[in-house]
Amino acid sequence: MKIGVIGRWDDPKRVRIAHHVLDFLKDKAEAMVTPELAKALGGDWVGTAPAKMPVDVMVTIGGDGTILLAMQQNPAPVFGINVGELGFLTEIEPFELTDGLARLLAGDYFVEERLKLETWVGDERLPNAVNEVVVKTVKPSKMLTLEIVYGGHPYRLKADGAILATPTGSTSYAMSAGGPIVDPRVPCLLIVPLAAFSLSWRPVIMPEGGEVTLRIVDRKEAAVVVDGQHERMLAPDQRVLVRAARERARFVRFRSHDLGRLRERLE
Repeated sequence: MKIGVIGRWDDPKRVRIAHHVLDFLKDKAEAMVTPELAKALGGDWVGTAPAKMPVDVMVTIGGDGTILLAMQQNPAPVFGINVGELGFLTEIEPFELTDGLARLLAGDYFVEERLKLETWVGDERLPNAVNEVVVKTVKPSKMLTLEIVYGGHPYRLKADGAILATPTGSTSYAMSAGGPIVDPRVPCLLIVPLAAFSLSWRPVIMPEGGEVTLRIVDRKEAAVVVDGQHERMLAPDQRVLVRAARERARFVRFRSHDLGRLRERLE
């Protein structure tokens, strides 16, 4: 098995866990690390960019942000070790490391697939999103007027912006903005307004097969942000198209990530 390892290199705890991971994989699998992590590990490690890692599994050491970063750079299934705050998307805690890696190498797991979002700004395609695509004002005190088209009908929204989220992302930024929690097995897309200046605007759930177009009507500074990792400024009148991607987010799992596990993370 070929395994890529990605994690924060500026956090001693995560570097120590990376050492443990690589020590365990020694002589059992072919391991690759990122250039920054290779430098932090020292020794004879030579780094490889995640996008160029021909691996079967990406092992992430960190929280959900590390997983989202890995998924933007490599299509391999992700096995997350939680060294973050909540770790909704991770699979094991550091104390489960030895048993978890042993099960991974033995093939004692299943791969869970989840919806991703495809985003276009004009003819430019942005990275796919696992959690959400956010169109937002650059200046919080300057409200945007958005035209949102879905189901073939245009709607006007005055707000700080709008979140287009997957069911996975329903427990992230969308939840903080008042959106519903959606089981990740439900094939749908969420539209959640950010600080809407209208009591009639409420979060909307639409079928996975639909697409949403957003356009900034007024000449305000705005940006589109994908999974909190990739940000692009928007010109006035520029359209953002969001729809379900063919590619799926893939996670190495030992157990189902149902709403019961979500409650454990939130309590």
